[in-house]
Order: sequence, then structure tokens, then C-alpha cells
Amino acid sequence: MKTQINIKKRSARKLAASFLVGTALTAGAILGGYGVLVDSLFEPEGLPTTYKWFLLKEVPGPRLIFESGSNTHHAINTDMIGEALGITAINIADNGGYALEDKVTRLETYTQAGDVVVLPLEWTFYHREKLTDDYIDTIFTENRDYYHSMPFTKRVQRALSI
Repeated sequence: MKTQINIKKRSARKLAASFLVGTALTAGAILGGYGVLVDSLFEPEGLPTTYKWFLLKEVPGPRLIFESGSNTHHAINTDMIGEALGITAINIADNGGYALEDKVTRLETYTQAGDVVVLPLEWTFYHREKLTDDYIDTIFTENRDYYHSMPFTKRVQRALSI
């Protein structure tokens, strides 16, 4: 009788372990497949989608980089600042409605040794709880450079958060 109970316990443990391993492998395959599928929906990365992305990717350093939303986009005169400081200054600020973590990721991806980043935060960065509809609607089209600047794991996280 005891032997039969021990065999049932071992069988139950093996079944539970097999279930957990199978679930983990299935989840990994689904997430990986989803990431590959989402990546395949993008146009091939060629020319940057905007001039600001071109500046960030192609202008040699050291650079003074301004990144934020429209407040910085409209208020910072990089020609004047660059001339006064004797450094190439670029303004890559675009929209305060875009995810701060994606802005930081692109800076981590494209800054070079010697670059200085000025990041005056928009007021919306302090209280936003979710991505804006405009950002979600354009992340795979005109804002695809944000997505391409992310490492694969962040791409999967971003795709799953939408």
C-alpha cells in the first residue's frame, strides 16, 4: 500500500514538473515568435524616419544632445549654444507624449563617448501611467526608429505592453 502511494506521489511530481517545464517552453516560444512577428511588420531599417534621428545616428561626437518634448524642440537654439560652447549641439526633442523610457533607451543606444545629454523633462513625464494613444498608433510606422533602438528583450516588452 505504501509503495503504491509513493509511486502516485512520484508520478504527481513528475506530472507537475513536466507541466511547469512545458508551460515555460511554450511561453518562451510564444513570446519569441511574437517578437519576431512584430519585427517582421517593420519596414527595413534604412534612412532614419526624421532628420533628428539622422543627426543622432550619424553626427560624430562629442556632441551636446538635447532630448525632451516640444518645449525643448521649440525653445533650444542649438546653433547658438554650439557656437558659444565650441561643441556640436543637436536637438532631438520631439514629443512629450512619447515614452520617457524609450527616449532613454535611444540615448543609451546612440550616444557616443564624450557626448553630453541635457534632458529637461516635460511635465507629463512625472505623472503618466500609460503610453499615449498617439505613441501607440505610430510606434510601428513613423516612430519605428524608437522601436529599432531597443534591444530585443525591450522590444518584446514594449510590444506586449501595447
